[in-house]
Amino acid sequence: MEIEIVSRETIKPSSPTPSHLRIYPLSFIDNIFVCNVPLLFFYNPNKSCDQNSKISQLKTSLSHVLSKYYIFAGRLKDRIIIECDDQGMSFLVTKIKNKLSDILKYPEERLLNSLFADGLQWKDVDLSAALVAIQINCFECGGMAISICMNHKCGDASTLINLMKEWTIINK
Repeated sequence: MEIEIVSRETIKPSSPTPSHLRIYPLSFIDNIFVCNVPLLFFYNPNKSCDQNSKISQLKTSLSHVLSKYYIFAGRLKDRIIIECDDQGMSFLVTKIKNKLSDILKYPEERLLNSLFADGLQWKDVDLSAALVAIQINCFECGGMAISICMNHKCGDASTLINLMKEWTIINK
């Protein structure tokens, strides 16, 4: 599978985090986890929708969601604090010269892994890196795969699913 990175940027919240919420202390339980939580969503081709305009819409709506989920736009200051300083989350866009159906027909681990930003789902947590990374994979058939990988210190799978639900609602 041939993947080309089209863009790599940082999406910041549409409004700044209030000063009284800029420091988020981590609990003992938060510090036990040193992994990332990955999710992957597949979308069939949509003939009535241009991929570039959809990606632009996704960026804008994600910026609005980050205002509510301000922790995700922060960075680990040390092992006990997330500094919610609106640095933003990683956002990559790729083009894949395959059809979405090719991957879904034979979903091999090595193929699915390449749909995540920088292989974060298997890497150790980097204290200086963004806490969340999203990769939008655009297939030649018009289909998309959206992957999201979140540092477990800032939330769990339930939190990540809630973020995705709100992002979907704002996108509609």
